[in-house]
Amino acid sequence: GDIVSILLNGEPVLKEYLLTNSIKMIELNLKKGSNIITLYAHNLGKEPPNTARMRIAVGGRDYKLNLSSDLVKSESIELIW
Repeated sequence: GDIVSILLNGEPVLKEYLLTNSIKMIELNLKKGSNIITLYAHNLGKEPPNTARMRIAVGGRDYKLNLSSDLVKSESIELIW
């Protein structure tokens, strides 16, 4: 029941998405320099906080991390290109 949006540099790239156990692929075009990806929670679902597993694939390497957000705080990751 978790509903989230994903923001890239403050702009939505995925709006009000219901999280599931299946993979949702999003291809992002990063700008040179700093890029901020933010997980924004629209609700708390059944078990707060909202948590999403992120996999970043760059140059043949994979990086995996979890982001979590609630109605007060949104977690972000900074990618430097």
